[in-house]
Amino acid sequence: MDEPLIHSPVVRTSFAQHLKQEPLAPLRLGKGSGNEKLSKLERRIGKKIYTLTLRAGHDCPFAEDCRARAVVDDKGKAHLEDLSTEYRCYAASLQALRPTMREVGERNSRILHEACHRGVIVGATCLMEAFPSAAAVLRAHVAGDYFSYRYFKAMCLAADRCPELEIYGHTKSLEYVERALEMELIPPNMKLSLSVQKGQAAWATKLRLMAQAQGLKMACAYVLQPTAAQYSPMPVDHDDYLAYTAEEDYALVVHGTQPSRR
Repeated sequence: MDEPLIHSPVVRTSFAQHLKQEPLAPLRLGKGSGNEKLSKLERRIGKKIYTLTLRAGHDCPFAEDCRARAVVDDKGKAHLEDLSTEYRCYAASLQALRPTMREVGERNSRILHEACHRGVIVGATCLMEAFPSAAAVLRAHVAGDYFSYRYFKAMCLAADRCPELEIYGHTKSLEYVERALEMELIPPNMKLSLSVQKGQAAWATKLRLMAQAQGLKMACAYVLQPTAAQYSPMPVDHDDYLAYTAEEDYALVVHGTQPSRR
């Protein structure tokens, strides 16, 4: 059975009850100032950017074209496991190489999986406790995606309760976006870019039009090889600004070391 709707009075008065449960460890947010691309975006928009990291690949239930993930063997050594030959997820490559980034993603993933298993309200509370207190921007996610519909609803609820916070990012969880749009659960401070995979262009465009009809900002993002991007009629997002604004469809360029194309 689905949880109560976001705008239900029951939801808005039940947070205190759920806070009485056994507390969860806090999520760890990163800072955009530690990322060259996001630090430039901070200067451009004049706002602080925070980042939420999960597990690339492991927490991406609908990834097909880019599916890859960092795997740790019995000896504690990490390696990259490619599950797609279209292109390799850059975040997965980084998590295979950088233990700190991988550990943060694993920690946040464990916490959010447990929180959302307890319920949408618990998941939303977990997110809200990690959100910055001042008006800012959250990039969700730099690795990973909305791993369940319950988690997506929790993010919508948390965003609705924190209207001073802007939340943006890419998602391949189009199924969850569609269900939330049908229920009008997505708040206006949540700006999504739909990462379009093979055969999804019409579906993604339909969702973008649904979102616009509800006064929301939503864009379609198409991943292109470098050569194709040179001739793209769409603008290419080099600095995350088009993802942040989510006002028009755009292209992303594949980067990082890629698997051999057979």
